[in-house]
Amino acid sequence: MTSGSQPNARAPPRAAAASEPSASQQIDARSQGLRIDTGGPHVKVGSAVSNARLTADVTLEEGALRPGSRLVWRLPLHAGVNADDRGLLSLQLDVAQDMRVQARLPRDPETGSELNADLRVTGRKIPFQAPAELLPRLSGKVQGAWQFQSLNWISDLFVKKPWFHLDGGGLLKADVIIADGQLAPGSTVDIPQVAAVAEVAGVRMRGDAHAQGRIVEGEPPQAELKVQIPRFQAAPTNAPKAVLFDGRQLALTLRGDARLKQLSDGMRAQLRFTDARVPDLTAYNRYLGNDNVRLLGGTGLLSGDVSLDASGRVGKGSADLRGTGARLSVAGIAMRGDAQLQARLQRADFDSRQFDLGGTTVDLRNIHVGDEKSDGRWWGKVAIRSGHIDAAAPFQVDGLADLRLRDAGPLLGVFAQRSEYPRWVLGMLDSGEVQASGQLRWRSGELIVEDLQAENERLSLQARLDLSHGKRRGDLYLRWGVLGAGIELQGEQRKWHLAGARDWYAEQPRLLPAKPAATKPGDGTR
Repeated sequence: MTSGSQPNARAPPRAAAASEPSASQQIDARSQGLRIDTGGPHVKVGSAVSNARLTADVTLEEGALRPGSRLVWRLPLHAGVNADDRGLLSLQLDVAQDMRVQARLPRDPETGSELNADLRVTGRKIPFQAPAELLPRLSGKVQGAWQFQSLNWISDLFVKKPWFHLDGGGLLKADVIIADGQLAPGSTVDIPQVAAVAEVAGVRMRGDAHAQGRIVEGEPPQAELKVQIPRFQAAPTNAPKAVLFDGRQLALTLRGDARLKQLSDGMRAQLRFTDARVPDLTAYNRYLGNDNVRLLGGTGLLSGDVSLDASGRVGKGSADLRGTGARLSVAGIAMRGDAQLQARLQRADFDSRQFDLGGTTVDLRNIHVGDEKSDGRWWGKVAIRSGHIDAAAPFQVDGLADLRLRDAGPLLGVFAQRSEYPRWVLGMLDSGEVQASGQLRWRSGELIVEDLQAENERLSLQARLDLSHGKRRGDLYLRWGVLGAGIELQGEQRKWHLAGARDWYAEQPRLLPAKPAATKPGDGTR
């Protein structure tokens, strides 16, 4: 308080209880302004030289304000980086049966900042020992806008680990309703533009966003934040310069208990985008981890829809990757055509890091197999009947798959060139659609196929194949009526078994433990 103060204390009308303060004060004085500097690593709050004015006529009786008490304080507000002048803040307190607090800050044309608040505190008692007890008694409305140097505190309310954050500052517009100390349905927050970052399953997505928050009806009421990113780009978290995809209209919705202490505990999020552009499919080789299966080129479109918890862990979701002109090599066999992967994550156990992949499909179309002379009409469909991801180290995927193939040519091509097969096999390489099933395991550097069984009206085969760490080894048994043949594959070396082929195959060690579900009724050998 500076010069101009005119205190006038009056004795209270009756003796106050020892534990409840009583006083009376009249003030008409000049005061300093308020300075809030957010330019450094920590917010600094202090005073600023100004011609602020404070007038008050307040009486406190046994810890409660007497009806008719009033305070008006008009002070310049300096806030933000380097505490720029934001205008004249007006605060007013009026006491009747309850306490009423009003605040007004005129709009700053440069920053857009402004404030209008009208709040009521039930009763007149002041809890000096525990000021937080005022909060449940607070109701009213706050409307305003403020230019923040950092808006990440908004995302911090919703998430536990920093998988999602608002990067940098921006203007926040609020129209907030408070009822008994809680944000009430109808409250809204709008952030016209801010950089947003989401890191999900090792992928970092970033773009300029528009964020809208609101409180919606519920038991209890729910806090909802919708983030729309008109244009975004995605890269691996550990390789920010490697573009995986870029797209439009990424939508992230976060929702949880509107009570701030409980908000992040039960928060759930939904992230969606459609037809993001994949400029180069070779960027996804980092996820294959196997030199025997490589993407060599092509472009694509990717859509995603996942549910997450407050720590950013995926609980359920889907990803749809459609590749055009995709070029790949599988066990040394070149393929070119169109491919579609529809990945499905059905269930998740976060504590043990176990996930269910059942329902995932791969669709290959218009495939040229081998040299450019192939007719480009080969196709294949793979459906994961049951699949399981163990995300605990070491990362591992196990599955049982059903396959439909135009013909068995590519399968047999893994084990030997067409010209190396017996003459009776050559007539069956293009003998029509093949139904197949198998058991697979994929982990870093390894791809193993066991119990591969395929047949059509003329051909039946069984195989196991290990495509691990750039090497190939496996066993193949095929038959036509009473004729049979076996191939033992070790890298580029092949050993044929024409006599007793079925017995030879049955004696070979398995690559994976047996799973009865991988074998269909009726499958067998002669």
